[in-house]
Amino acid sequence: MIITFNELEGDSKIKPVKWAFGRRACQHCTDAPCASVCPGGALVRNEETGFVEAYQDKCVGCQYCHSACPFDIPRYESNGLLDKTVIDKCTGCADRVAHGIAPACVSACQPNALQFGDRDEMIAKGKEKVAWLHENGYPDAGALKECSNAEQPVLRAYPAGIPDDALADAAERLAGAMTVFEQFDQATCDALARVRWDRLVAASDMKLAGNDPSAYVESFAGLLQNDGLGEDAGRMGAAVVSLALRALLEPITLEVQAARVDGNADRPYPVHCPVCGCEASMAHVGQAGTKTKGRGRALWCAQCGCVWDIERVRCARCGTQKQGHLHFFNVEGDDDHRIATCDECGGYVRTVYEEDGPMAQLYPFSYEVEDMVMAKLDLIAYRLLIAQEAQQD
Repeated sequence: MIITFNELEGDSKIKPVKWAFGRRACQHCTDAPCASVCPGGALVRNEETGFVEAYQDKCVGCQYCHSACPFDIPRYESNGLLDKTVIDKCTGCADRVAHGIAPACVSACQPNALQFGDRDEMIAKGKEKVAWLHENGYPDAGALKECSNAEQPVLRAYPAGIPDDALADAAERLAGAMTVFEQFDQATCDALARVRWDRLVAASDMKLAGNDPSAYVESFAGLLQNDGLGEDAGRMGAAVVSLALRALLEPITLEVQAARVDGNADRPYPVHCPVCGCEASMAHVGQAGTKTKGRGRALWCAQCGCVWDIERVRCARCGTQKQGHLHFFNVEGDDDHRIATCDECGGYVRTVYEEDGPMAQLYPFSYEVEDMVMAKLDLIAYRLLIAQEAQQD
């Protein structure tokens, strides 16, 4: 078990400093990823007690469980009796619980900050505490953590207010800029130039824009089609409004995600964007700013700009952590850009590997640039899908 301590700036002269304590211990997951990836059977979930048990004599020292755990719990230490370095983790005090005694950490906690009991009972107590905090001047208490625990995007619970005039103005500017490029045919450029963005935005569901951006863009595409735009121009128009909405959402997203991380409300790591709920557009391995550092990676949402951590050994679509079902492919000669595929769900995510060094300093990393660079990987994924379907037939 790990106890974290953070010293924060206070909100008054009487309390210039605030202390924030946190507890990180094994969650004894129902579908424990550490046990799923363990090749030696050293970690096993006891179905009767619900505890994930560790058998050090079976540990081979691969440390796969350390990489797979979303809570960064398993630790490795030298065991003199076994004469090797093996896994060590919270046991849940199974022997105490079997005799009707609470785990040691719960018994030792004097202010009763730690509780132990059935899951439904603990959730009920937590909701009672949050309700009490709300009634006593803490309106945001537990809000972000509740969203994380429920795997609910923050915007679903707390929609963002998107001004319709700002969205229309951004869309008009972007459409004007896109028509300058020669890559688009003249008919598409002319169609975009005729769009009355202020009128279409006014006719759209702005509440949906701040609640479910992806669904809003899809509905806006329907408005463009009804306005007479053809297929190509309609796709470009949808891209325009998506980028315009992204520009307005990103400042909100950055604040929300920073609050999630600072408040330890970003775990368990989700596969979908924790802010807007969209699928990740790409994965990024190698940046120093992530909590998981070299053991993990970050995902990026192109719709709202959110960047969040996720385990390295995990499908970014379905969430499985079974290594045998996860594969990587890349274009010959380009090891920095790959697609990570999953046998279980058939999905894939484009992944960029960024190595620390002088080149990284000369060329700052940009998700938008990498998004364009890795467009060629979608063709590889499509060919792999066709090949798999052919084998099944």
